[in-house]
Amino acid sequence: MNTTTTSVRELRIGQELEHDIFDTNGVLLLKRGTAVTERFVAALRARGIQEVTHQQTDDAPLVDASDMPREAGPARSDLFDLTVGPPSKSAQASASAPATPVKKNVIPCDPEAWSHLDASAHEEATAYLLGGRPRPPIARLDPDVFDDAVAQAEAQVGEAIAQWSRVGAALAEGRLDHAEPAVAVVERLLPTLAADIDLASVMMRLQDACGATIFRHGVRTAVMAMHLARQVGYAPDRVIDAGLVALTQDVGMLRVPDTIRDAPRKPTAAEWDVIRRHPGHASNLLEGVTGLRPDITIAVYQHHERLDGSGYPQGRKGMFLHPLAKLVAVADTYAAVTDARPYRAARSAHQAVRAVAQGIKARRLDADAGRVLIESVSLYPVGTRVVLSDGQHAEVTRTHDGRPDRPVVMLLDTDGNPTRKVRDLAFDENLKIVSEVEPTNGACAA
Repeated sequence: MNTTTTSVRELRIGQELEHDIFDTNGVLLLKRGTAVTERFVAALRARGIQEVTHQQTDDAPLVDASDMPREAGPARSDLFDLTVGPPSKSAQASASAPATPVKKNVIPCDPEAWSHLDASAHEEATAYLLGGRPRPPIARLDPDVFDDAVAQAEAQVGEAIAQWSRVGAALAEGRLDHAEPAVAVVERLLPTLAADIDLASVMMRLQDACGATIFRHGVRTAVMAMHLARQVGYAPDRVIDAGLVALTQDVGMLRVPDTIRDAPRKPTAAEWDVIRRHPGHASNLLEGVTGLRPDITIAVYQHHERLDGSGYPQGRKGMFLHPLAKLVAVADTYAAVTDARPYRAARSAHQAVRAVAQGIKARRLDADAGRVLIESVSLYPVGTRVVLSDGQHAEVTRTHDGRPDRPVVMLLDTDGNPTRKVRDLAFDENLKIVSEVEPTNGACAA
């Protein structure tokens, strides 16, 4: 048996493989004679794989994936291929309305999505910095496929909520030994987020407004955290880390009595003391899960801390907070405002952006991560319903780079239904947004 080990960084784009490549579970990654592509290398990095070991035998060539910080299971060459058909029955059950049939592969995710990264992108010392790194190019799908991409992205979130409801429950009960099932939940969201800057807002739309609240909130926060991590300039594997922190942050709330968690009123002072323990519950649960970087557990513990020391559980300030915790705090703020709770209704995406801006101004939230959200999600995210200066009601369907207050809108009829009449406010200076229309979702019943 001949064994050679190659760093992923040393794989040459265009190099033809002399042997088939398999993972440790025997799953074929690339066949002999296939050329190494940037997409494949990015897939390996996204799974935390730093080296591949070629082991050739007379019967079957084999390559073992080793040195996996997350021990996250098999790397896949299809990480940047989005193949999502109609949602499963479990996903349909988790959605508040029947799923829209979607086409397969309508999102041609750009294999150059990470070409902005420099050679130091994977250095441990700088992997999670929130400022001073190259930002990715703004990706936008062609108009003729965007509507299908929207339906596909929404179906994908429903699928993720159903999946995380099962995996998260196992984690809360101490039955999750390895991180791979959680990694799988966030990993499939990454290509969609890289395909179009507006799909993050689409994926944040409410799914099953009052069911599986903690799990729904985890997925929605993960969507925004991964979007911010990519826009900040993280490498793919670190984007997934941000998603894992956001996904698992509130699983400790399942250790809080449901009489407190689901009360149709704001918590009392004594109940807040119980709620403030949930970051510790979550981090303790993650300590028993293999395949995670230590940064993830630290950030989960700190995700409710604030720069000015007003957060919990320890009231830590600025420089003592992990960058991932700062980033997820911004994503969590956006997701929480737009989510319905037993004691209040959901607010609009525009109100969520304003809440982030206020958090930055008060020096509670990180300015780098917060500004990235405001710039990339815009003042009026996709799906926001607004009133125009001529009195017409409309819904935002697209944002404009550098024009956060001048989106593309579709006019609505008197019943609130789309009319297919589109106005691009960036080119129609006679129209402007004068107010927004708050969602009609009520508070969740206890």
